[in-house]
Amino acid sequence: KELQAMGLEHGFTEHTVEPVEIDGSAVSSSRIREALMRGDVELAARCLGRPYALTGSVIRGEGRGKKIGFPTANIEPASLQKVLPAEGVYVVEVGLDDRTYFGMLNIGVRPTFETGLHRTIEVNIFELDEPLYDTSLTVAFLKRLRQERKFLSTEDLISQLHRDRSESMKYLQERTTS
Repeated sequence: KELQAMGLEHGFTEHTVEPVEIDGSAVSSSRIREALMRGDVELAARCLGRPYALTGSVIRGEGRGKKIGFPTANIEPASLQKVLPAEGVYVVEVGLDDRTYFGMLNIGVRPTFETGLHRTIEVNIFELDEPLYDTSLTVAFLKRLRQERKFLSTEDLISQLHRDRSESMKYLQERTTS
């Protein structure tokens, strides 16, 4: 009633909008945040009507990805208030200037190499091998491949990264043909 009265006074009308439901539950910001914190970026995308994305600057890392054949761009999010999906490996779409690429991204603490709690966001961009330091890029999360985990050796990690890349390519191929 108060909104109706304000509308009459200020020249606007109010309309009641029914809640939108996905999978039998109402879409809400809380539901989207919870999905992201579980790593369910596909549910978050259905609720948002688009893939969840984050923008950030490419910062210098340790160069370890390049040494093992999977160079990464280390991302520092533009906003520290931005919700990050759960730690793990994701298939992503990468926007860089006016170009679009695909890749795989890891959010986590790199347990194979470190024991600290410093969380990083690193993306291996397919079909791109140029320095991106001090540029801004946007990553849109398409699918979670797996949880982050510690490997017994660098060779085990490299083998898993090859499997992750194959699974990413398969997902992207299926996505474009459906």
